[in-house]
Amino acid sequence: MRKENRENRNKKGFTLVETLAAVSVLMISIVAPLAIASKGISYAEYARNEITAYYLAQEAVDVLRNMRDGSWADLEAKASECGNPEEMYPGCQIDSWKYLGGEADAVKPCTDEVGCRVWKYVETEIVDGVQNIKSVYFGGIGHTFGNQEPEESSFVRVIKMEPLQKVGADPAQEIRIKVIVDWDSKVGGISSIGGKGRVLIYEDLFNLQ
Repeated sequence: MRKENRENRNKKGFTLVETLAAVSVLMISIVAPLAIASKGISYAEYARNEITAYYLAQEAVDVLRNMRDGSWADLEAKASECGNPEEMYPGCQIDSWKYLGGEADAVKPCTDEVGCRVWKYVETEIVDGVQNIKSVYFGGIGHTFGNQEPEESSFVRVIKMEPLQKVGADPAQEIRIKVIVDWDSKVGGISSIGGKGRVLIYEDLFNLQ
């Protein structure tokens, strides 16, 4: 009997505390890499949106610069519609596709107080029986890519222009433009006020004619 009791005492198992400690270590080793990966994906998404916003802002600057080169009077007329750059609203929207097509309303005032929504067009293709995204285009509403309908993107682009009147210069020979591109951002800690990301570009355009 004594020999049997000694054998039972030698057969020790895990206590509840040891089991909980082992489970905790296991959970940390699993959850930590997943959290890091999730954060990395979020930051990659933010970077992608930031690059897209920069190109949308630069596109607007390029269109206005080309408009300046074509007709300073036309740019002055648009500046009178687009408001002072120091005011939050009003502002103007811009549609580069319409501008390239020679349409007069390529630059026009925004229709609401939240600015001018940029629309997204997704071009898809079928590969091995699976529908994949081929290209994504951004622009104004009213365009078509095959049978693809436009959808709202997360980007809002507002253009503001202010003629700068210098002493002895009549009319103004310089127009300051301000392009603001905002987008919804779910990444905490690196977006701007209100949980949104923002790209802002200033440029002064001079009358070269």
